[in-house]
This record gives sequence, structure tokens and C-alpha cells, in this order.
Amino acid sequence: MPWSAPFFNINMIVILSLSNGFTQSFSPEEQLQIDSILDVIKNKSIADTTRIDARVEFGERTMLFRVSYWDSIANTCETILKTKPPKKIKEKLQKSLAHSLNNVGYVYKQKGEIDDAIKYYNKSLGIHRIIADSIGIATGLNNLGIIYNSFGEIAKALDYYHESLKIREKMSDKRGVSNS
Repeated sequence: MPWSAPFFNINMIVILSLSNGFTQSFSPEEQLQIDSILDVIKNKSIADTTRIDARVEFGERTMLFRVSYWDSIANTCETILKTKPPKKIKEKLQKSLAHSLNNVGYVYKQKGEIDDAIKYYNKSLGIHRIIADSIGIATGLNNLGIIYNSFGEIAKALDYYHESLKIREKMSDKRGVSNS
């Protein structure tokens, strides 16, 4: 089975149906960008990894925070990863997978389902560590710190915040430092 198999049939239906029901208002420039992203998603001649990136971008820009949306992206990444793609594609898929799992964690956090949020944040963090994605690691640590802080587990929260802060300082990420 080649790594670039057509995995988007069901997912495309979900995205296209969601894209037709926006209640959000976007500026004309933002709407053009969103339309361009949707064009990439719809174009089956474009590489799967590029279309996955477009789905992630679409979800972020439109603030589409539904577990099913992000899970579908994660499942697509996992399915393609099982085909043993070339290293460069594997790394790109792992990063998209980690990003999607982080967003699933965020959705669960917003819904008050903290155990699930922690589970998904940890899955995401684990993948970010495997691929040595410093920004992803720092973000994941900070997200876990936020959860533990909100439940009064200050010592645990501080451990996560400090680890995130060290990474951000090493990267000279001033904005990230301010968030950690």
C-alpha cells in the first residue's frame, strides 16, 4: 500500500459540510485565505501531507474545536504512518498528529473533561518529544501546567511551567517565555 493513498473521502465530506455552515464572521481577506485552504483540501492531486496541513490550518483559523474533527485528522495521520512513508513525510505526519492530539486535549479541557484532556496532551507531548519539536514540547508542557494549576496542584504545575520556560529561553522565544 503506497503512503499516498486516498484517505480523505469521508473526511472531505465532514470538512465540506462544516465549511458551508459558518456562523463566524471573517474579513474579506480572511475569507479568501480560508477559501484557498479549502481549495487545497479539495484538490486530490495535492500530496496527502499538504492536505493534512491544510486541514489543521483550516481548523485553527476557523476555531473549529470539535473532538471529531481533530480525531479525524489524527486518524488519517496514523493510517498513513502505518504504511511506512519516507522519513521526511513521516516526520511531517508525526507533527500534524501531535498538533491534532493537542487540539483534542484542548477541546476536552474546554468541555471540563480533564482526564481526557490530560491523556491527549500527554500523547501529543510524547510525539513532540520523539520528533524533537521544541515548540511543541514547550506548548504541551505549558498546557499541562495550566490544567494542574487550575486544580490547585501548584507544585506539579510549576514543574511543567519551569520545563517549558527552560525550553523557550533556550530558543530565545520571548513571546513563549511570557506565556510560560
